[in-house]
Amino acid sequence: MRLAWALSALTAWAVPAAGQIGITISPSRVEAAVKPGAAFTETLSLQNRSPNALEVRIELVDFDVDEGNKVIEQPPGTGASTLVPYLRVSPLRAAVGPGQRAFFRVSASLPEGATQRRAMLFFVSTPQLGEREGTRVLVVPRLGVPIYLEDNAEKPARPEVLRAELGRVSEGDGIELRLDMRNPGGRNLKVLGTLRVREAASGFDEVYRLNEGAEPILPGKLRVWTPRFGPVPGGGLSARLQLTAGVETVHEAEFTLPPRP
Repeated sequence: MRLAWALSALTAWAVPAAGQIGITISPSRVEAAVKPGAAFTETLSLQNRSPNALEVRIELVDFDVDEGNKVIEQPPGTGASTLVPYLRVSPLRAAVGPGQRAFFRVSASLPEGATQRRAMLFFVSTPQLGEREGTRVLVVPRLGVPIYLEDNAEKPARPEVLRAELGRVSEGDGIELRLDMRNPGGRNLKVLGTLRVREAASGFDEVYRLNEGAEPILPGKLRVWTPRFGPVPGGGLSARLQLTAGVETVHEAEFTLPPRP
């Protein structure tokens, strides 16, 4: 299971262990455009795929991200864009048997004057095991689901592309794209893309996709992407980058790379 923004943390606890813990949470990200003051509800499901019963508890925190999309946790209710004071989760604890599923109701409202509020909802799952199994070190999942509420009157902005460069990696037969983008608006911005790479001599023609998980750029944030692709031929290459937001093309660029020395 992929959780949006890579918000999966693992904590080692000295508790009995018996087998692997398997957990599926759906949806993995909650986003809603609402009218300020209006109520919003969503139901999250957690399925226990392990052979052991789990004790699941809920944690709420604020979060931000840096230019590389690394998550920065903040104490609940302290961030400038915090949703925590307006967010309710029920239940806050649940016992989930092997193969069973538990449901958690999330409700919130967007305060007046806010274009976006966000919070991270963490599921912390501890296995409930018998005393006969001995004491070992168990890795306990702490899995996060980001929640965003946005003003439906606010339109997503067009991204500002500050840099788009393509080059060969120093070692190996890959290429690397450097893409810097800023979201100047008040709502999340999802930019997808394709990079088509061709070599005329060999007939090489490959299309690589960018941001297939549709990870958003947060309002006012700069995102720095440096994805690598390949292998590609060592001859002269031509490449075409196309970025889209929704159905709109927001940026196009052409690149040429000389043969590898």
